[in-house]
Amino acid sequence: MNHIFIGMIADADRQLALTDAAAQSLWLLGGVALALAGAAAVALAATRSARDTRNTRGPHD
Repeated sequence: MNHIFIGMIADADRQLALTDAAAQSLWLLGGVALALAGAAAVALAATRSARDTRNTRGPHD
C-alpha cells in the first residue's frame, strides 16, 4: 500500500517537472519575442530617420 502513494508522489513530481519545463520554455519564448519586437521598433525608427534626412533640403536651396 505504501508504494502506491510513493508512485503517486513520483507521478506528481514528474508532472510538476514537465510543467516547470513548459513554463520556462514559455518565458524564454516570450523573451525572444520581446527582443525581436524591440529590434523591429529600433529598425523602423532608424529607417524613418534616414528617410526624413534624405527628403530635407540643404542650406543652399
